[in-house]
Amino acid sequence: GKLATVDQLGVMMDVSALSAVGLQPVADALDLTTQVPLDASPDVWQNVANTLGGVADVYGDDEKAAAPAKRYTISRLSPVFKRLGWENKPDDSSTTKQLRTRLIGQLSGLGDEAVLAEARRRFEASATDPKALPPVGETNAAWALYLRTWRPGKPKPDSWPALYQQAVAAVRAPVGRSE
Repeated sequence: GKLATVDQLGVMMDVSALSAVGLQPVADALDLTTQVPLDASPDVWQNVANTLGGVADVYGDDEKAAAPAKRYTISRLSPVFKRLGWENKPDDSSTTKQLRTRLIGQLSGLGDEAVLAEARRRFEASATDPKALPPVGETNAAWALYLRTWRPGKPKPDSWPALYQQAVAAVRAPVGRSE
């Protein structure tokens, strides 16, 4: 039969902990990530994202060495993100919302071109559509958008003056607070 979510997480965390201290091969933790079905619990996918995120980090700034790990991580996480989509749904659990935000940040950080292209499209659409960006107060979503749109090495300096003006206007706009 199928293990309960709590037991799936327990096995994954135990294997990761044993791997971290050298009592079990790291490959065992990675092998477990290959067994997680697309429709697994968001809690389980958070754990998979954490495990896979650590693999690419091992290579530091060596992009050539990290490339296979990044490709593999994108291949495992991208289908989950496609299933979740960009927008929160009314019946999404807080864990699903957190997973969505994490996947956007992680996939963009890994260079997933589809995620980066959509992030840029949404950002550029914000000039005429205020709903293209996360609402004020959605700090996690806003930070994830910033990271995926303006990742290091890909700045668009010519757009900063307009963005600065947008930020100033947003800060000066009344927010409906009483003084």
